[in-house]
Amino acid sequence: MHEPTEPFSILMVEDDRATADMYAIALRRDGYAVQIATDGWGGLREALQRLPDLLLLDVHLPGLDGHSVLTLLRQCGDTAGPPTIMLSNDASPAVLRRNRELGVVAHLVKYETTPGELCAAVRRWCQRRPAVRWAAPVNE
Repeated sequence: MHEPTEPFSILMVEDDRATADMYAIALRRDGYAVQIATDGWGGLREALQRLPDLLLLDVHLPGLDGHSVLTLLRQCGDTAGPPTIMLSNDASPAVLRRNRELGVVAHLVKYETTPGELCAAVRRWCQRRPAVRWAAPVNE
């Protein structure tokens, strides 16, 4: 179980609410603070407002796809945005190549990933994550 001094925050951007809820329940049970956005623009807005420690992002989203969300986040602030795990049923070579270009830390296929497996992947990432947090741009 994850036992931080303050809750480790995760933003999940997933348009299928049942899928998002299934994963969020397991992550919250594991001690993480989880917020859900159901479309790309909402995910971008939440990421910039909340500055999550980790982003769980679907590739195919309404409004703005996951790669576009990540591209825009990578252009913000002094750092590369939040570390990101892609959680998508699309594992095509083009998607995996774009993930690498954007610095995605892992790609999990939803239909192959149980809630417990997602929690284990998040725990593994937390154990090796850098101590530096990302920051959104400052409006001047």
